[in-house]
Amino acid sequence: MENELTLSKPKKSETNEPPYRISLQVTSALLCLVVAVVMLLQFGQDKLLIKKEKFLSYEEACSSGSFTSLKDLHRFVTQNITTYYGEMDKDQFINSYYWKAKPVLMKGSAKNWKSLSHWTDDYLVKNFYDTKFYVDLRKHHFTVNTVRTKMNLGRFLNNYKKKEWYLDSMTNEHRFIDMMDVPKYLNISGIFTKNEEGVADFFHNLYLSSGNTDSPLHFDGYSNLLTVLDGRKEWILAEPTEALKLRMDEWTDHPNLSPMNVTDFNVLDFPELCNVTWYRAVLDPGDTLFVPDLHPHHVYSPPGRNLAVGMWFNVPQYNEDLYEMGFYEEGEEEGRGIPIAKQVSLFLEHVKTRKHPCELTDCSPIPGGSSTLRTLLYNNGEQYSRDTDVPPPQTFSIQLATGGEQTTSGEQATSGEQTREVNGICYGTGLPGSSIENVYINTLMALNMGYKVVDTAAMYGNEIEIGSAVRDSKWTRRAVTVITKFEYSKLEGEDIFTETVAEIESSLERLKIEYIDIL
Repeated sequence: MENELTLSKPKKSETNEPPYRISLQVTSALLCLVVAVVMLLQFGQDKLLIKKEKFLSYEEACSSGSFTSLKDLHRFVTQNITTYYGEMDKDQFINSYYWKAKPVLMKGSAKNWKSLSHWTDDYLVKNFYDTKFYVDLRKHHFTVNTVRTKMNLGRFLNNYKKKEWYLDSMTNEHRFIDMMDVPKYLNISGIFTKNEEGVADFFHNLYLSSGNTDSPLHFDGYSNLLTVLDGRKEWILAEPTEALKLRMDEWTDHPNLSPMNVTDFNVLDFPELCNVTWYRAVLDPGDTLFVPDLHPHHVYSPPGRNLAVGMWFNVPQYNEDLYEMGFYEEGEEEGRGIPIAKQVSLFLEHVKTRKHPCELTDCSPIPGGSSTLRTLLYNNGEQYSRDTDVPPPQTFSIQLATGGEQTTSGEQATSGEQTREVNGICYGTGLPGSSIENVYINTLMALNMGYKVVDTAAMYGNEIEIGSAVRDSKWTRRAVTVITKFEYSKLEGEDIFTETVAEIESSLERLKIEYIDIL
């Protein structure tokens, strides 16, 4: 018995480890098990999500409503645009892409551009602080008519990282465009040759933001070369024949613009969207994308500093050919142009039949030119200038109410009715009940939409706002006709001329412009 007792299992209290240590081991094991289960579940969920996103087709994602913004749609687009690595030679670019209106992504084509390494915020502030640019006051373009204002680059750069600002603007400032590189394949004399009015059929744009921007869903009327200098731009684009599926014939604010709110839309409102064939292009610094005319596209820029330059161009004869084909004619509804379907049809017919660009224009390089934009846009020191990319407006004549002009001395200088030409349709600002707070924004939007005549009056109480809108609009002062009025019946003094001059000076002080066009 004593041997049995000696060999028997010791009691718990007689073990070498205290009881609480066993409890700690069990608890630790349970916690590890819980953590393992949670990680396994999370891994399984992530794996399912990855599998779903990897194998879910665009059509399936679209029909199931898996996205409500075009930014989300991008990740389901699997077809990439034709990609070329390096800078293309001119013959290949013209023959294979520009002439045939085929988009192409050129990776690293601008890796040696000066602007790629030089254009930091510090450099731009130091060298171009006072250069004026047009700035959109929001980053997400539901329509093309976002509120725009003009500001110097220094003010923009000091604020753009904390505000919803997006610089999207042309510039002709000499020192600035002297730093804008032009690819060798675009150094074509015929594109930069000026017409009789001294203007080349070429436009250039600067884009700068802190990222997280959306373009509207639209297409352009010119061929476009876009080069990213900093950040990333993600594109999706479609063939011109897809325009009707995107309801681009239902534009309300601007031609060639889909009514889609690109940041929040219902797929059910675009029943043909799921049938669109999209192509994707991701541009990093030094990459250039060629986008021909009439190709619908959307552009998203992820968060972070984003800098790019765009160049629009066409062989002048191509535009003349399209004009003769009726491409720019008015449609049945005034102001809307021909239907999108006909526009696309005419463009595709033109692409099939048009002559080689070098048969229509001089494809040799600019004599003595270099790769910078300034040397191509300036001939013999003559400044290249263009107010905007809007076509010249129609004009009409008006007759002045008085029988003649009056000199500053008050004498009658001439007799007979006086006439002057006025550009465009007048935008009235004296609507009953209109809010003075909205006058500036509404007038600025009207001017940037294309209005070039603004009517105000001292009695409206809005001359200050009207003057600010005129100064901040995309037009030069010379391009805008400003009409104002005062109440002649309230002039009570004997010297009517002096009182009239005083009224004019008061209006000029409120408008803060150099002169009044029509009184």
